[in-house]
Amino acid sequence: MVAGLNIHNLPDNVDELKTLLLNYYNKSLTLEEENKLLRRLRFAHKSEKWTNKDKIQASLFDEVEATIDKESRLKEIIVVKSHSRKKKGRKALSPDLPRKEIIHDISEAEKICDCGETLKKIGEDTYEELDFQPAKYWVNKHTYFKYACKHCEGLSDESKPAVKSAQRQPRIIEKSIATPGLLAYTLVSKFEDHLPFYRQERILGRLGVDLPRATMCNWAIHVGEKLQPLLDIMLEDIQASALIAADETPLQVLKEPGRSNTAKSYMWLFRGGTKERPVVLYNYRPTRSATVAEEFLKGYHGVLLSDGYKGYDMVGKSETITHAACWAHVRRYFKYAVDATPGNSKDTIASQFMELIQKLYLIEREIKESNLPVLAHRDKYSKIIVEEIHQLLNYWQPKVTPEGLLGKAIGYAMNQWPKLVIFLNFDFLPLDNNLAENDIRPFVLGRKNWLFAGSPRGAHASCAIFSIIQTVKLNGLEPYWYLRYLFEKLPSANTGQLREIAPHRIELTTIKKSGEN
Repeated sequence: MVAGLNIHNLPDNVDELKTLLLNYYNKSLTLEEENKLLRRLRFAHKSEKWTNKDKIQASLFDEVEATIDKESRLKEIIVVKSHSRKKKGRKALSPDLPRKEIIHDISEAEKICDCGETLKKIGEDTYEELDFQPAKYWVNKHTYFKYACKHCEGLSDESKPAVKSAQRQPRIIEKSIATPGLLAYTLVSKFEDHLPFYRQERILGRLGVDLPRATMCNWAIHVGEKLQPLLDIMLEDIQASALIAADETPLQVLKEPGRSNTAKSYMWLFRGGTKERPVVLYNYRPTRSATVAEEFLKGYHGVLLSDGYKGYDMVGKSETITHAACWAHVRRYFKYAVDATPGNSKDTIASQFMELIQKLYLIEREIKESNLPVLAHRDKYSKIIVEEIHQLLNYWQPKVTPEGLLGKAIGYAMNQWPKLVIFLNFDFLPLDNNLAENDIRPFVLGRKNWLFAGSPRGAHASCAIFSIIQTVKLNGLEPYWYLRYLFEKLPSANTGQLREIAPHRIELTTIKKSGEN
């Protein structure tokens, strides 16, 4: 017996036997690659960046034509800039922090010298330390005085109320003990700091506050539903963007109608707006079907940037949508091939692709740092690299095993190729979808702490709150102070006022980072 083969059933034909052995050999190599990759992903660094250390064994093959002219033109822009090391030391405490001055002085008797003269102050030594005390909680007791006329008992004008009192302001959650400040702190703690409500319940308990997790959960759901008008404005602005980036990640939701609690649902993310004022929306859906993207992008005119998931392909076929692909995902597949085959000839092939892709990123960095004309610079430099990568793909695709990691990387790049070259035509289109992936990462980190959503209603509320907090952060605002401000204004705001206080529209000076609004 050899690897599951029965020696009595082996073919007698030499060609058939060679094919059979070759298939087993290729499968063995594939399993070996996957095993090495899994070990590297488990124990080694996971960065996809192509460093000098990675390039030690990388080289260009003679089979691919590369002229001196191409290399010299690339050297014009691929320059490592000089830098000076910063002096190490403790970072100074922020000048925005409140300060309490503590004076240390000698006694009046010690200020008299032995000669009888009074000592003169000649200077001072100072140092700063950071202090802390647990959060403070207090109860706001609202009292409304009531007034009535004892003479006519309010009967002189029946159109007016007999008893007068100060008008009560609308609240974000009526008949609740939650103030805008407490709601903001609770939601930021969960959705930004990844503290589940059961942990917050324990923390508050140590401070003498009895606040059950179920209550906080209900607050989050109510707030999420109240945020819908704001989300509609954000959706409108995303769909008006020249570029929309999309991504999705699994989510487990309990109590979904007609589905088991172990069924996999998805959190979809769409990012748009402008470079200066971006906006992000999270959407919970029980499916990864292409219909989700189609529904969100219905009627959209612009560029869609995504990974290679086929669910976006149907959207990309629209006459009004240009579908662009992500170079970071191409790089990732070749990095897997590099990591899984150290010292192998395939490693050199994969390394060659990695080095060429890295040159594209260096060009983008130079464009950004030197504020160069994007399309002109890409046409002059990036286009050469792209053509060289395409030549390599065409050369190696028929020569490598499709089932291997290198074959999968080449196959992925070839399948995505028409969408990979689109960045050459739009100056606002980045090389990759990393911004959307970065936006979905806070949700992934939070998911590791609270594991699942308790119901579809809770999942929708989580999407709403995540959308607001992440957009707030992208616009340079502090989440707690923005939410506190929002919860004060939202109950009485009309549509026009909502547009003015949306997280990607509000004047940045309206929200102070360090204190009261």
